[in-house]
Order: sequence, then C-alpha cells, then structure tokens
Amino acid sequence: MKELFEKVHRVPIITIGGWCLKVLSLFKMKGVPSPLSKCQNLTLHTPITQRDLPGIAYMLGSSEFLEKLTIHLNGLHVFKGIFVQYMLDKEWKDHFNYDEEDFLYSRKGNFQCLEKHLKSIEIIGFKANSFGSKHLHTLIKFLLGDTLVLEKMIIKADLHSRKGQKNHQAAVLSKLFGVSRNVLSYQRASKNAEVIFDYPF
Repeated sequence: MKELFEKVHRVPIITIGGWCLKVLSLFKMKGVPSPLSKCQNLTLHTPITQRDLPGIAYMLGSSEFLEKLTIHLNGLHVFKGIFVQYMLDKEWKDHFNYDEEDFLYSRKGNFQCLEKHLKSIEIIGFKANSFGSKHLHTLIKFLLGDTLVLEKMIIKADLHSRKGQKNHQAAVLSKLFGVSRNVLSYQRASKNAEVIFDYPF
C-alpha cells in the first residue's frame, strides 16, 4: 500500500475507500511515515469511526497542498470491510485504544494543508444515524478549529424516507436542527469560514 501511494504522489486528485483508509490507519498508529503527496483534491468514501481517524490524519499529513476535502459517509464494501476488520481485531487492537480528541489535537501543527491551503470541506450523506457520532463530530470540530484558510464547510444531510414516514422525517429534521446549532457553535480558526447545512425539505 505504501508503495502504491509513493507511485501516485504527483496525482492532484485522489479518491480513497473505507477499507484502504483503515489500512492507512494501521500505518499511522504503527508510525510508518507518510510519503508527501501533491494531492489538491481528496475524496474519502467511509463512515467516520475511531479506526478511520488515524488514516485521515495520515492523508492530511501527507497532502500538504490539499485544497478540497470531500467525505462521503457511506459504508464499507462488505467483503473487504470484514477482512480489514478481522485484520485490525487480530493484530492491532491495542493500537486503537485512544481518545479521539487527544489524538487529533496532539498533532496540531503537523498538517500544513490546514495552515495554508485547505479552503473547502464537504461532508455528504449526513444521515440520522450520523447525528450523534462522536467520531464525526470530533473530526468536524477539529477541522473547523484548525483550518486557518477555510472558506466553506458544507454538510449535506440525507433525510430520505419512504412514503408514509413523514412524521419520522419531521423528527429527524428537528434533530438535525439541534445538531446544526451545536456544530455552528464550534470555534473557527478562519474568520471567513462558512458552515452550511444542506438538506431537503
């Protein structure tokens, strides 16, 4: 995997899936240095769990020229996800016993992209089961509080419901309003940073 990233270090646009991100988390927790990348546009397809955050830190640390970060909150491919989950449980369980906030904030100053280049963050597929995610909120809070040149963070909610579930959708929307108030209260390192919740009515 490390050799693959070394081969694509000059590629400006990179997309990474959840199972790959978890392998990168192994690298991060084991102390494997991340090769520098010319990536300016990074897309991650992964739910945000405790075992994703080190991989995200790995990519942020290597992508010093990153300008746009997009996170699609979808699930893992079942077979690769099960394999990686087994590998993590089997060999690296102790490495993932950490506090999320301590992990991210202890690395403040190690992400050049947050200081100089990252201007746009987009989080897509924010569903009802994501509203209370400690790991996702920790990441959002960290990015808002440490990205010095951020211009816009867009959080796109997925409030899809079947016919006859209008009452359920109204309850979800009400919960989303509460979450949005909480996120909007987070400290922002950039004076120009906008936080926009995009959701269908």
